[in-house]
Amino acid sequence: METTLLATNDIADFIVPIADLTAEPARKKRSGRSFQPTEEQRRTVTVMGSVGVRHSDIALALNIDPKTLRKHFRRELDTAAISANVRVTQSLFAMATSRRNSAASIFWAKTRCGFRSTGSPCDNDITPKSAAAHSSPKPPDPAPAVRVPLSELVAYNNDGEPNVEA
Repeated sequence: METTLLATNDIADFIVPIADLTAEPARKKRSGRSFQPTEEQRRTVTVMGSVGVRHSDIALALNIDPKTLRKHFRRELDTAAISANVRVTQSLFAMATSRRNSAASIFWAKTRCGFRSTGSPCDNDITPKSAAAHSSPKPPDPAPAVRVPLSELVAYNNDGEPNVEA
């Protein structure tokens, strides 16, 4: 079982086979002949599947029924996204280890090594007691409310002087 990774120019190359989408859709044949996929069709399905094209759209581009697509291209449909993810991961790893792309290095350290934005690595052995030591301090409690009886309140007039009549 051989795994084939996509070359970077595959996407540009596969545009040619689907350029004829204006063609009349094929009618169902009942001649007893079964569908035989070509290598070019397999490559087209792999590339289109790896970039997230819906199965119904791939079938339309190949001018076949979606059931036929799923029946004859099952392996390509199942492995296309995996192949694309491997390529992206390889590219990210190359950038992260090249010492030329610090953003890729930071991303890799956070997602693959468990580093946090604070710069300290995650501790897999954090217990509830030690987790409290890593958390930020709680804010102080607000001052308690002061209750004053209404009889002790003083009303003020517009000049800012106490109003004795109140």
